[in-house]
Amino acid sequence: MNLPSGLAGLEQALSARLALEGFDFDITRQDEAVEVAVRSCPWHQIMIKSGRGALSERVSEVICRVENSFWSLEFLKGDGREIAFERVRRLCRGDGFGRCSMGKRRLLKRKSFRRGRWIYQRFNN
Repeated sequence: MNLPSGLAGLEQALSARLALEGFDFDITRQDEAVEVAVRSCPWHQIMIKSGRGALSERVSEVICRVENSFWSLEFLKGDGREIAFERVRRLCRGDGFGRCSMGKRRLLKRKSFRRGRWIYQRFNN
């Protein structure tokens, strides 16, 4: 898709991905964040239809959190600014809709993968 880095590229990529996967969603751009409101999630619907709705939140905790965090990392700014991912509300938890925010967090020195998690260290200024 030849997208720009940072929030502009992330917003375009998320819009394409969510539309292709069949989400019912809205994306809005705030000053330093992209806000996503999800009215319907196809993966949550599949869990409900298969009789596994009770497991949907546990699956979301692993799959959605990790997947969206990595999407945020793909659009890291060239100046080292991380785009952080935060889930505010979740359909699978019974919140009525999902809401997440992706925005700039801090300057990074280094990232490494330890015990199944990305570890970040800040610049020492």
